Amino acid sequence: MTDSKISSHKQGQTNVNEPSGFEWFWLKTRAFQLRAQGFTAQMGRYWIKRTDLDRRYNRDVSRPVRRRAHRWGFLPETVRNLDISKENLSAFISERDYAFVQPLNGKYAKWVRDRVSTLTVFAPFTEWFEPVHYHFLRRDNQLHVIALSDEAQEYGPSLESLKGFVRDRGSLRLCSVAWGRGEQGELVIVDEHFLWQGRRYSDDQFFTLISRLVSKNFFVLTEHAEPAKPAEEIHITMMNPAGSGPRVAEARLVIFDELDSRDQLHKTAETAGIAETLNRDEYVSVIDHETGSYERWHRLDAGALVNECPSVDLIPTSGTISCWEEIVRRLETLGRFAPQLEFVQYRIVQTGDGPIITGVSARPAYSHHTPYSPDTVAFLRDRISQKKTETMSLKTRVMKWMRNAKFTTRKFFALAVYPKGIVPYQSVRWLGDMRRDFTQTSGISVKTKLWAYRHGFLSYRVPQYGITPENRTSFISDLEYRWLRHINTKYRYWLEDKISIKYVAADFSEYLPDYYFYTSMQGAKNHVVPMMDCPENAEPSFEGILRLAREKGVLALKPDEGSHGEGFYRLSYDARGYSLNNEPVTEQAVLDILMNPKNQYLITEFIEMHSELARIYPDSVNTIRMIVFKADGVTPTIGNSYLRIGSKKSGFVDNTSVGGMLAEIDTETGEYGNAQVLDHGKVTPCPNHPDTAVYIAGTIPNWELAKREVLRIASSIPQLEYFGFDVAITESGFKLPEINRFPDYPRIERLTEETTGYLLSRLQQKKRTFGYDVKPARRLISLPKREAR
Repeated sequence: MTDSKISSHKQGQTNVNEPSGFEWFWLKTRAFQLRAQGFTAQMGRYWIKRTDLDRRYNRDVSRPVRRRAHRWGFLPETVRNLDISKENLSAFISERDYAFVQPLNGKYAKWVRDRVSTLTVFAPFTEWFEPVHYHFLRRDNQLHVIALSDEAQEYGPSLESLKGFVRDRGSLRLCSVAWGRGEQGELVIVDEHFLWQGRRYSDDQFFTLISRLVSKNFFVLTEHAEPAKPAEEIHITMMNPAGSGPRVAEARLVIFDELDSRDQLHKTAETAGIAETLNRDEYVSVIDHETGSYERWHRLDAGALVNECPSVDLIPTSGTISCWEEIVRRLETLGRFAPQLEFVQYRIVQTGDGPIITGVSARPAYSHHTPYSPDTVAFLRDRISQKKTETMSLKTRVMKWMRNAKFTTRKFFALAVYPKGIVPYQSVRWLGDMRRDFTQTSGISVKTKLWAYRHGFLSYRVPQYGITPENRTSFISDLEYRWLRHINTKYRYWLEDKISIKYVAADFSEYLPDYYFYTSMQGAKNHVVPMMDCPENAEPSFEGILRLAREKGVLALKPDEGSHGEGFYRLSYDARGYSLNNEPVTEQAVLDILMNPKNQYLITEFIEMHSELARIYPDSVNTIRMIVFKADGVTPTIGNSYLRIGSKKSGFVDNTSVGGMLAEIDTETGEYGNAQVLDHGKVTPCPNHPDTAVYIAGTIPNWELAKREVLRIASSIPQLEYFGFDVAITESGFKLPEINRFPDYPRIERLTEETTGYLLSRLQQKKRTFGYDVKPARRLISLPKREAR
């Protein structure tokens, strides 16, 4: 039995997909060991399942042959297909190594995780993709419909509007939002009924159908790109190792022997994310990267290589891909636009209007049937070598084993001690918060502290909010807020890092700082990659960064991920030379930070705050936190807004968690005042800044502009409903250093009645999801009891 047929066999064997008892324990143990060696958990399970299935079901090879193939990192069928031997082994990339090196695109693989994310990131180039008109997702256990395209927005998001849209368009495709998997089918209106997958649905039945579908996976309504040759697709893998030179790595022409087989292609089985095609016959030819020509064909039967076929009635003996130069130009453009994506596969069909992208994968399928090009082998081998260097030392493996053990222990601890639904790391943070709160000399009695903890509050909230036994259910507790995380759906990953935010909010780039460079580790060394706002004459190098600092006078160095201002540097240059956070440094000291492979930085414009706010404390940006929510899931509202002010204690950031202070803002008028600090676990008034002695009161400049545009930005991201905007007021307007996917519970600011009401409604909805509205969970640490709302 071939490796592809093994995959097909696996799909019909539930006991293989879901091992039980000893098999489950052994699989987990082996996967855990691979994780300590550098595999991701997903890819560790993938390789173990692949070899286990081969041992169980492949009777076509002898045991010694199988063992040798597995030892080399291949399945036996791949060794046969590619004619791999001990002598030429180094010319190939093994499937095990290919699994090991994942994810090649790191955290940025999320940009092409599904159709909506891809079109959001590549918004300037949507005409190169199949149009997506509607997005169906589940939020708070309810169906939520989003009109994405301009055409769909003219109709609206209601079911009746959707029906009119489909009726007028004639025929559309309702399919999973994920690229290349899940249910799909043509959607039309016949006799005022929806017709999908051969079945008729009334309006109510269709609503029920969509609600059922999105309970497992989100869906979209797309416009099917009609290929000029229905049974033909082009698969191109692009690589961009340096970030500035995208090029074709692999290219294949795939032809199917059935006219409807293109739809079958999209019904793929994903084994841990590496696509394995379903049973079908197809013909594959390698495309010359330079000319777009092809001539030799391979026939695949259910994914297994049968033979080379120089001539088949269905296909031409040889030829050249039409518009090949245009296709490559487009993919190179996408690569330069998103240089963080190093290794991506695109599926393309030729239509009457030109080439259209119908699929994207950040983890291209491993090539079992044709060898990788030397260029691809060199790239992959470099990445494999780099990762092995980073992960294969005994110390690193022990550290990774301990880290994985910590995460696993934390997960089981959360399940055992807390109600279902808590994010594991929040389970230990809550215990840490209680410990720190208990040891603070805040003047609150031990009796009051224990009462507060029993009802989910940190003790300083009691005087802060005036909490009593009679009114406590009017507030959301610290524990409930931690358990509520996350409110947003899976698309919260759009806001997980600063670079992603720049793409997601690209329509409002004037309110985001300019992004010039970022440093990326390649081959155990940092390299400089230009970004969308890099000046045309700026060289993407470390010297280029220094030159830009000399031209601009000041730049910001930020870790792409992180919070509370950790790792931030203000890089300045004047007649005296360079400085970091106002400390004089040598040029070499700056280079040492930028070139250190342990540090990857985003180099951006440094935001110069408005003089009205700079007078209070000039060494931090003094941002405004706006908590924005959509109570109806659609219309954004500013629930809280407050000014965060830095101090000598907080350094060059303004976060209250590291010693910053806060001033209240009247959201209606923009007037600020009533400044406070958190001192030894107690909120204390501080009307004058402790370092500058400036009285903290006034009116926020450009307030109406900031409010209006923040609400517009929140509206432009309909997939999300809860945000924490960090707003930096400037002389000409404002900038957004960051947008948070789940803002921390304010330490000093009091949540408004509107914000609290929204959070309590989401708390009740999450309780309903787990059945806790009917039968509260009984755990060692439980959610506080409250009356049903």
